[in-house]
Amino acid sequence: MRLLVIGGSGFIGSSLVAKASERGDEVAYTYAHTPKSLAARSYHIDFNKDNGALETALAQSKPDAVVYCAVPNLDANESLHRQVSVEGVARTLALLEPATRFIYLSTNAVFSGLNGPYKEDAIPDAEACETDYKIYGMTKAAGESLTLKRPNSLIVRTATVDGKNAAGELSDRLEFLVSSLQKGARLKRFGDRYISPTLVDNLVDAVLEPLEPGFNYQGVLHIAGAERVTDFEYARVLARRLNVDETLVGESSFKAAFGSSGCLQDTSLDVRFTQGLLETKLLTIREQFRTIFQR
Repeated sequence: MRLLVIGGSGFIGSSLVAKASERGDEVAYTYAHTPKSLAARSYHIDFNKDNGALETALAQSKPDAVVYCAVPNLDANESLHRQVSVEGVARTLALLEPATRFIYLSTNAVFSGLNGPYKEDAIPDAEACETDYKIYGMTKAAGESLTLKRPNSLIVRTATVDGKNAAGELSDRLEFLVSSLQKGARLKRFGDRYISPTLVDNLVDAVLEPLEPGFNYQGVLHIAGAERVTDFEYARVLARRLNVDETLVGESSFKAAFGSSGCLQDTSLDVRFTQGLLETKLLTIREQFRTIFQR
């Protein structure tokens, strides 16, 4: 299979490029700033500029499938979020051959957190809450809407992705937790906020599966960890895995810290429908930690 990963220099994208290359696919990827040391052809694309770079990447790579992972930094301005997550998607879809399979990688941030856990048919409502994720979630939802209109396309929502990058380094969030616990630092984690922790390796395995011949489902898939857990539970299980004192992790209240509106309190994804379609097993947090810390 010839695969083009748009946004292939990020944490998820580079892991996807590495995995697809490892299994023998002919892979190319795009990057916004700095290319990665990956066994794949790279193309520089700046979504601020309509200079033909996207057209060149598609024309030269001739992909059988495209996975759209491009996303700006969370603190980017609204214009850049729209250029990457909406306008970039529209431009890409307009250029694709009908036979080209398309996956748009989206996020649980399209939801407010007021009504989790969320199933695949839940209506995005990021606009319901004034949070740091509002613009990010709203523009990702707009990209979803464009994708749903095109045949031979899929939306994959994921959540709280951690693990090791293509170079074997821990993700920033997990590195902080691991280093803090190993140093004996005391941490406070919310016991009333629910998440769906996801291992990046498990995610990319599952994302590649719908690109195989015979996988004909169109619509939305929730590819995330198999469990809905609190931040507190996640950190406690991690402490046990690291063989450190789990009481280093104390429990705090999300409601007490941020009020009782319910915004962002449960952004977990219900993966049961998607798991029924996939052969790839979505992992529990214990299985994820066992994979990351193989010993």
